[in-house]
Amino acid sequence: SNDSETALRLEKIVIENTRLVYDDKATKMLIDAKGFNYAGKGDLDLAVFEIYTEAQIDDFSLTYNGEQYLKNKKVDADLITIINTNSLAFVFQQNNLKIN
Repeated sequence: SNDSETALRLEKIVIENTRLVYDDKATKMLIDAKGFNYAGKGDLDLAVFEIYTEAQIDDFSLTYNGEQYLKNKKVDADLITIINTNSLAFVFQQNNLKIN
């Protein structure tokens, strides 16, 4: 028998200068993020891990139920989140978020 395990280990996730559009018809939420930059790192192969996130968005817009709440806002985020993959629980340990 073979007792070895195969695992995918991610040490860092980077997204650079991307346009992200999230259009959820069920919740009537539309997010449009232009100039989206994201860097996340942590021991992502553990069942419970901390992920350190730095993100910037040059142009962020949010529409909910046909009403626009944010338009063309700049976003800067510096976050630390504890993620438990067994229970799908999230603990937001540090939330430095600046919107224009």
